[in-house]
Amino acid sequence: MARAAAPTAPVSPTDHVLKIAAAKSRAARSGAKGEQILEAYHRLAAACGISLQKVPTETRRVKQGRTWGLIYTRRSTVDFVGFRVGDGRHVAIECKTCTARPRFTLSEVEPHQRAYLDAVHEAGGIAALAVVWGPERHVSLYPWHVVREATSLGPATLQAWQTTPTQYAAELTEFEKYAAAKPFEGSTP
Repeated sequence: MARAAAPTAPVSPTDHVLKIAAAKSRAARSGAKGEQILEAYHRLAAACGISLQKVPTETRRVKQGRTWGLIYTRRSTVDFVGFRVGDGRHVAIECKTCTARPRFTLSEVEPHQRAYLDAVHEAGGIAALAVVWGPERHVSLYPWHVVREATSLGPATLQAWQTTPTQYAAELTEFEKYAAAKPFEGSTP
């Protein structure tokens, strides 16, 4: 005997907004995990003369049924800013997370983040994109000027630019040599 489908209530604009807020909240939690991993890397980088701080993001809580979620109320610049001790160069790092799949599309870097990274690079600072990827949460560090025109970073590219906490600190200390030493072939299928 076939079962009749339960009638569904029409979706109100408020329900739609709450569903979007729930999706953004899940993405924020995923991104926060990637940022926590990068903060551990930054503690080691501090010993090598790289001072980085997390840029605060303004959020507010919204109720989603019985639970609460977060929505962004104001855009920030990038996730981490600081300077390199010794020469005082500005350092800006945007952190993105793609743990469910070993592929990152650069369209996930927001236009205001792109503009900030471009400005830092053009002013002679160190602008970088850090991608936390895979279930093991590997970290790949890319000089922004190398990847800004790419469309995506596939598994081979992510693995080629993978770094460890101690390598990460050394790569930020000798950023120009690091950027020139690794080939980048653009987006990968």
